[in-house]
Amino acid sequence: MKMFYVILIVAFNSFLLLKSQQSAVFVPEVSQKPFCKHGIEHLLASSPDIPLVKRPYDVLSMNIFMDWRTPLSAVDSVPNNKRTFKGITSLTVSNNATMLSSIVVDIGSLRIDSLFINNVYQSQSLPPKVGQEQTIPIPNPFQVNQPYTLRFHYTFVGTSNQGFFVYQKNRSVNMDQGVIDTLPAALCYTMSEPIFARDWTPCNDAPYDKFKSSISIRVPEGNLATSNGNQDSTLTHLEDNSLTFFYSDTTPIPTYLMVAVASKFAYWTDTYSRVTDTTIKVPVHYYAWERDVDGTQGRYNAKNAYKYMVKMMEDYSTILGEYPFNSYGMAVIQPFFYGGMEHQTMTTINRAWLLQDFYEGGIAHELMHHWTGDLVSCATWNDLWLNEGGASWGESLWEEAKSGNPFGGNTVMDDARRYYVSKKQVVAPIYGIPVDKLFQYTWITYSKASWIYHMMARHYGKEIFFPALQKYFQKYSYQSVTTEEFKNFFQNELTPNNVTTGVPYPISVNEFMDQWVYNAGHPTYDVNYKTIPKGTDTEVTVTLRQTQQGSGINNIFKAPVQILFSRLVGAEVTDTAVVTIYNEYRTQVEKFTLSFEPTNILFDPYVSLLHEVNEITTSISEVTQKNLQMEAFFDQNTLNISNITEGTLSIEIYTVNGERVSKYSSNVFNGNFTGTITNQPLSNGYYLVVARNNGVTTSIPMVMTK
Repeated sequence: MKMFYVILIVAFNSFLLLKSQQSAVFVPEVSQKPFCKHGIEHLLASSPDIPLVKRPYDVLSMNIFMDWRTPLSAVDSVPNNKRTFKGITSLTVSNNATMLSSIVVDIGSLRIDSLFINNVYQSQSLPPKVGQEQTIPIPNPFQVNQPYTLRFHYTFVGTSNQGFFVYQKNRSVNMDQGVIDTLPAALCYTMSEPIFARDWTPCNDAPYDKFKSSISIRVPEGNLATSNGNQDSTLTHLEDNSLTFFYSDTTPIPTYLMVAVASKFAYWTDTYSRVTDTTIKVPVHYYAWERDVDGTQGRYNAKNAYKYMVKMMEDYSTILGEYPFNSYGMAVIQPFFYGGMEHQTMTTINRAWLLQDFYEGGIAHELMHHWTGDLVSCATWNDLWLNEGGASWGESLWEEAKSGNPFGGNTVMDDARRYYVSKKQVVAPIYGIPVDKLFQYTWITYSKASWIYHMMARHYGKEIFFPALQKYFQKYSYQSVTTEEFKNFFQNELTPNNVTTGVPYPISVNEFMDQWVYNAGHPTYDVNYKTIPKGTDTEVTVTLRQTQQGSGINNIFKAPVQILFSRLVGAEVTDTAVVTIYNEYRTQVEKFTLSFEPTNILFDPYVSLLHEVNEITTSISEVTQKNLQMEAFFDQNTLNISNITEGTLSIEIYTVNGERVSKYSSNVFNGNFTGTITNQPLSNGYYLVVARNNGVTTSIPMVMTK
């Protein structure tokens, strides 16, 4: 089935296209609660000086063993005597400060059964836990930089699904559109982001601390287990035919990216050939239940969902630099509270993503995380926007690469803009959102954050930004960074001049980050334009007024504003021109000359600025153009237009050269129109859609890619 993507850039208060953020898709097992019922919640501007607090040791490696035979034997229900497992974790650490007589580790739903330090059994009782922190006395304090190993023998004693999840065979799950399905086998998995690794293994549960890891999982006969990195070996235990799967990840990893998953999965592979050296092959591992593999046994179809996986790896490697790990994979689970999770080299995805192509962007999102999140991770949870914004922006990069059209990703970004500006109940900076709100305020940590990357690429110029981004990944490979480190790097790399349009962009990265990341909100505009004939030319006066207000919101957002002017003569589009204004005042008046008299205006035609438009007024027709809204539907050349007054609606489509390729008119009675806009499929390219209704005319650029 061919997919048609239509980019609609609306010059008015746009209709909100409610598109779930791919990495935060909630399936029917979980309902989202409304936020701030009682009004708008403002979180004040964030300080870039929030210190990164580290414990006085570094984790060098973690070696984890878990015996999941008991929980994977659960059928029909999961009583507490099944929701348990035994584990052994060896934590090798090195002091990075003075000699320590004790260290603190995170332990959530765990009971420590015994402890060894450098293989010496510690007979003394441990002090009581404080919250989820366990102090470990060191009998003989170690020197600075001297590595030592703590080996914990422990039991998981949690009574609910947090960090470690258990679902029994035959459990009922929502499939789609009210259809109920059951799990074909018991399922166990871990989900640690942001701070839940402590619920399944003792650890230093902080994103700044990266280490090498090995994870082993023992499971009953017939089950498969997967984890981060490469599968080193499998051991069969003859006493019960159970299996232990051994995995190791040689690249540094933080706790929140560790994962273990086990069930009676089907398993198959694919291969990615590195773009930098096609003789080097990277295995791609897939895990799903047998009946979900190819769509022949039901509505799930994993192979269809993964059909672009290798191409995604090729395209991202071309854009961002070579894929940074030695393997990749995806394991399908359900129930799962989210759409996907970028566990390093082994992404976990929701089974619902196997239902339809809608979730293609989510699969791209999680792969993109292997650069923005896994290769370079957030150092603190204040910096999470670096991960999620980058991956959300990556969805648009995939659409551009897939379509071969530089405008191909604009739909993704405009959807993110509309979703973000629709959320009025919470106004907060991207940086510094409380950890318990990170995955609630998705319009900030995902949507607005994606626009930081997008605007940096558009405003500073792709020719400058993408090479700088590759250098950023190279410099901070397998490390964690703060927002300040991100800012300082690009401050040194990006020249404040837009080489894409040739229009000077004098704002520095420091100022850019201050207004878009450390402060809340976005610019909202009232736009007015007037025209005066000057011989064969026309003098145009544009007045921009920023109207945003509120605590922690900039009075003025300095940014380039692009406006498209077009001229209609009868039914023909005869002229177009794009004007760029560097907006640096709350009210700004600019004059310029066009070779034609414009009849229509479009704000931000190339989807380059995070913004909201209240209204556009003009002295040409003395009408206010507001709320005429268009929405494209995939797989068909169809438009929806709403807020139309009763009467005749005419729609025409023009090429950029002014050639009309389609014309349609209809009587409208209920204020809405839905219909095909051409009898023949449009070829790839840039078009102008013109709609007229009772004296109101609006034009909407459209990029068609197939």
